[in-house]
Amino acid sequence: MEFSAFCALHHDQYLRYAQARLGTRTGAALLAACLHELARLWPEVLRSPSAPAFGWRLLASAAGILRAERTAGSALYQHLPATLADAVLLCHGLGLSVPEAAALTGIDECVLTGRLRLARRGLPAGTLDALAGSADVPGAPGAPGSPGSPGSR
Repeated sequence: MEFSAFCALHHDQYLRYAQARLGTRTGAALLAACLHELARLWPEVLRSPSAPAFGWRLLASAAGILRAERTAGSALYQHLPATLADAVLLCHGLGLSVPEAAALTGIDECVLTGRLRLARRGLPAGTLDALAGSADVPGAPGAPGSPGSPGSR
């Protein structure tokens, strides 16, 4: 029951992240595998300081490994370390607020804000503007099918 509630609460954000990193099908398949693993590890997850952060580490690590095996990665991940690129993807690509992204990843809001500032320095000009609303990021603000985009009603 607790695991079902956890999944209901975090599934959408995890899915959007996985799909943005790996594409629609691969991201969904990776999330399904990670949720299966979380269910298996659920007693350990409950003993951790943060269940969402435990799930995040599992998913982000698996996405990074799979992405590295498949391709060199997106421009965002080519220009930045994964922790900075993830912060940018969550806040600028997927439209999560800093508090939402911090809660999902299990890091302090100040740390996340610092990562976003560092990322801005490491990215070519215009990258953040291009990322926000990118049709390549499923569920991103302005992407087809996202809230507020044409045809989402």
